[in-house]
Parts: sequence; structure tokens; C-alpha cells
Amino acid sequence: ESGWLAVRMGVGFDESSVDHGLVAYWDFDRVENSRIPDRSGNDRPGILHGDSLTDAGGGRSGTGADRSVRFTGAGWMEVPSAGSGLLDSATAHDAITLSVWIRGDDSQPSNDSLFWAGSESGGGGIRSLNAHVPWSDQVIYWDTAGCCEPGIHRVSVLEPESSHWRGRWNHYAFVKRGDTKEIWLNGGLLHSAVNTADLTPIRSLFIGSSGPGQGGYHGWVDDVALWDSALDPAALGALARGASPL
Repeated sequence: ESGWLAVRMGVGFDESSVDHGLVAYWDFDRVENSRIPDRSGNDRPGILHGDSLTDAGGGRSGTGADRSVRFTGAGWMEVPSAGSGLLDSATAHDAITLSVWIRGDDSQPSNDSLFWAGSESGGGGIRSLNAHVPWSDQVIYWDTAGCCEPGIHRVSVLEPESSHWRGRWNHYAFVKRGDTKEIWLNGGLLHSAVNTADLTPIRSLFIGSSGPGQGGYHGWVDDVALWDSALDPAALGALARGASPL
């Protein structure tokens, strides 16, 4: 189909696996009493509030028992283990990768957040991590360690091609390696810039919102994975081609 980046394409099959300091991985294939299991083996489940998983076949591969979470703007997934140091190793290394598949709904672009981490519980304190994919201005924003100064906290890029964030599955990766921040789309480097602020402590983490009942994402999300390292281009390309994070 037209609209994909020419460099790489996410096509929904398992080519291989990627494991370079995997911290947590939620595939959204099942929910148990609102708990989304962590497939990494580190026992860091997410707690789903207000929204639900799709039926089988509703995941990014479109096959078998693959499911995803459908965010309606009213729900979110909280990761309680963020409060006990889930990402302390990433902060210590000043390096992180968040990989995610998204399919925005017809309301995109809208003023919502794909993920958010705060330096305090409940999403408060410093904006430790945040991404808008995109904001209503069709700009993708990737913030760390505060907001919203270019060169310090924020990298951003205009993405006017709506098929890259609405109506079909796309793979995104948000990377920080020291002072370098990157946004990857379907295995290709979409944008890179310098941000000098080191990662700040993370004591709350939300997928699909900017906190409880705030800035809820509109669309489908699948296969969210976090690493306490900056994955290299080969690993990011493999994820976009359908490799398992495990």
C-alpha cells in the first residue's frame, strides 16, 4: 500500500527477536482482572483502566489470537512498578528505547499523548518521558527530562502524511542515547536532534494517556516494549519488520 516510508516496512510477522536490556514488554494479547501481563519475564504488569482489548485478530499482525488495546481517549494503562524503580537503570545510563505499534483512529491528529512518565507518582513532577503522535498540528513530539525547550528537552518533526499515524498500523521507536534523541518510523530514522538534559527519575508511567484521565490517546496500540539502552538501527529495523522484543 502507498504511504509507507520507503526505507523499511512493518508487516506483522516474527522475523527474529531483539533483546538488549529489555525492561518490560506488553503484547496486549490477554488481560487478567485488568492486568496486562509483562512478557519480558520481569513481572511488571500494566493495569488497564477504562478501555479494553480487541477481539482476536485485532492486533497489529491481524492474525490468529493477536490482540491490541483500543484506547478511546477515556482510558489508560498504568505501570505500577515505575514507582519502585522500573526505569532507574535507564536513568543511570541516560539511555532508553520505547518501541510501539499504533493505529490512530479517525479523530487523529488530536491533542493527546501516546505515553507519559512523571518524576512523581500519579504522573506528577517533571515530565520525564512523553510523546504526542502527533499533536493536532501534525507534529510528532518526543520530550524527556522536562518540557519543552528544543535542544534541552524536546525533539519534534512535522509528519503531514496521515497514513503514518491514522488508519493503519505503523511502528514507532523513541530513543535517547546520551544527548542524542531519535524518532524512528517503520524502521527508518524520521528525526534526530540533540537534547542536553539527562533523563530524570521516573516514578510513574502511563501508556495511552498523560496520566489518569488526562490526554487520552485515540486509537489502537500493540506490542509496547521498553529497554534501558538505545537500540541500534539493526535492532530497530528488525522490530519494524515484526521481530519479537524477546
